[in-house]
Amino acid sequence: MINAATEPLPSADAWEGLQLLVATGIPSDVAASACPTPNDDGTFTINGPEEPADDHYGVYCYKNANYALARELIWQLALQTGDLGPAYDVADPKEMPMASAKGYQKVVQDQVLTPAGVAGSCKATGSPAQRSLMYDIQGNVPLVMLTAGADAYENDSSDLLECGPYNWSLSALDLVKIMGKLSCGNLLSDASKTLMNERKLGWSHWSNSATYPNRFWKEGGWTQTRSKVEQALWPLHPAHPANDPTASEDGCALIGPNLVCPATGKARNRIHSCVVEFPFGIDAALVINSDLRDDPKASACTVLLKSFDKSL
Repeated sequence: MINAATEPLPSADAWEGLQLLVATGIPSDVAASACPTPNDDGTFTINGPEEPADDHYGVYCYKNANYALARELIWQLALQTGDLGPAYDVADPKEMPMASAKGYQKVVQDQVLTPAGVAGSCKATGSPAQRSLMYDIQGNVPLVMLTAGADAYENDSSDLLECGPYNWSLSALDLVKIMGKLSCGNLLSDASKTLMNERKLGWSHWSNSATYPNRFWKEGGWTQTRSKVEQALWPLHPAHPANDPTASEDGCALIGPNLVCPATGKARNRIHSCVVEFPFGIDAALVINSDLRDDPKASACTVLLKSFDKSL
């Protein structure tokens, strides 16, 4: 038994965290603090009976744990249907987390990625020197790019054990291949695809709105906090002119071609992604390995949606 008052709770995206959620449930007062107001009886309505509000059905509440739970359900269903062999069916509770993670990854690869011509993984498969890095624009100095990037992968089992809500290692080209197969292929039946769009299943609940009709999208993001160390910043920003770099409150100094600033807080490197199903049979994917320089609050989906509209 975990005492939440004295012990850190496990990640809700991992096996132990899901065990806790399933065993104890989520009290309505806790759910209400993180989600929209529940119904009068303390429950949340799924698919009615109320009419759609704000262009989506029921109460919207995004939780990564929902996708993590789906990972475990897919593993069990695949065992029952024979899509996974005995190697993924274990009786030892200690082996179940890894068996389910590997089983889930295999099902997704076999039934989604391979038909789209994509090879994916929930763990980094190349050396650190071959991987894309995440960068921090905001960080210690507003709107200045950090030259030092951070690898999104930790090279440990957590990358695989928490796969589902995140951690799939896919390029923008991989993503758009999957989108094309979803739109024009047979990943889903016609009835399932129609239901997916009507109920925005898997899509952002803001999809197909008055502002962006007949456009369906899903965005993702990952943030990693880096250590509190000095950072070399480039290019120089007008707030820190090269002729007087120490004039700023950040205490920065020009060293060679770089402006080096002491860490006033932990740098947070980011990656943002988006896939969009546009009208006219057009699919798009975008991956940005930092916040947007001009508008850190904007998203990769904002870029794609506005760019498409401007092209019409």
